[in-house]
Amino acid sequence: MKNSGILTIVIIIFISVGCAKKGSDQAIIAKDVEQNIIAKEVWSETVTGMKFRKIPRKSIFFRIGSPSTEQGRKDDEKQHTFTVGKYWIAETEVTQKQWNTIMSFNPSKFKGDDLPVDSVSWNLAQKFIKTLNTRTGKKFRLPTEAEWELAARAGTTTARYWGEEIGENNANCGRCGDPWDSTAPVKSFAPNNYGLYDMLGNLWEWTCSEYKKTYDGIEQKCVEGAESYVLRGGALNNSAKHVRAANRARSRPAGKLRGYNCGFRLAMDSTE
Repeated sequence: MKNSGILTIVIIIFISVGCAKKGSDQAIIAKDVEQNIIAKEVWSETVTGMKFRKIPRKSIFFRIGSPSTEQGRKDDEKQHTFTVGKYWIAETEVTQKQWNTIMSFNPSKFKGDDLPVDSVSWNLAQKFIKTLNTRTGKKFRLPTEAEWELAARAGTTTARYWGEEIGENNANCGRCGDPWDSTAPVKSFAPNNYGLYDMLGNLWEWTCSEYKKTYDGIEQKCVEGAESYVLRGGALNNSAKHVRAANRARSRPAGKLRGYNCGFRLAMDSTE
């Protein structure tokens, strides 16, 4: 009996030390991730708890689109350079917990507080934004297409912010080596260099820009009453060719592309 008691104590100590080491390792990883993030300025919205990062600018000029050699490239991804104003963008897609704080119903197919709200049309996203703006007095909006790609690339020029290849377990998408058959909880994967999560995969993200096959400057503007709007990033049911920083999709404002795989994240102009 005495030996059994000693063994039990040893096991408890071993488990405690193991848990402590795991927690310590996670803290070190989190610290290392934060050290690599370029967008250091963070602001939290108090009603929903949504966190925003200010996108830094080493230069006012930025290039979007893909080179002709990029695998999976489409003919509406012509590379071009433009100027970018300062803005804030949310760290994650709008979660269901954040959505439920503002709206009286949840349209999502996959339910969970930390899951991104899915099955959202452009029009429904606008209702959320209008309600949030009324409650907070702020002027939140969807990002423009240009702002979205600048944020997604986070200073990189490769097909994806982690490299050229899709790799394993970098995003939630079809045959991407991730463990989810549904949407993944936000922050399940490493962020990009701006501290933004799931800019590729999980859900298509609405922008406020009208879709034009040929870039003509509309990608830098928010448009009301467009026939179709741009979505970016690819989703859980898309293959690697769709999960690229330059890839573009479009849908009507009342539509949801393929039913459930559309969500959104918020942006806001910076006054500084």
